[in-house]
Amino acid sequence: MNPPSGAESTGSPESAGLQAAAGGFGAALVRYVQALTGLFGLELRACGGHALLLGLLGVALVVASVLAYLFLLLGLTILAVSSFGGGWVTALLVLCALHAVMAALLFLALRGRASQPLFPDTREALRREVQKLS
Repeated sequence: MNPPSGAESTGSPESAGLQAAAGGFGAALVRYVQALTGLFGLELRACGGHALLLGLLGVALVVASVLAYLFLLLGLTILAVSSFGGGWVTALLVLCALHAVMAALLFLALRGRASQPLFPDTREALRREVQKLS
């Protein structure tokens, strides 16, 4: 039998509702991902200076530690060669001590700065979303 001329054959009303729900879910998912990436971009700009400072402090720590080690080795070498006599040994050991103190201060500064969490707003937003879902 042929359907009447004015009738449309779109399928069952349930399939139309499922397609609309799937389309709405997809649109909501896209908006959600866009909001999260926007928040990530804001936080990335906000913590860029912090990450740069951490990197510079790390590089300064490595440089100071290497210099302290080199001055210690050079000082011990000259000390052994000159059998504890001369002014160069004292100068090198003082430089070694200064670099060691500087390395310790840089380590403390780096440890203090590194204890601050990165991306706190994104973590909080994700925590709230997980709480809503559970």
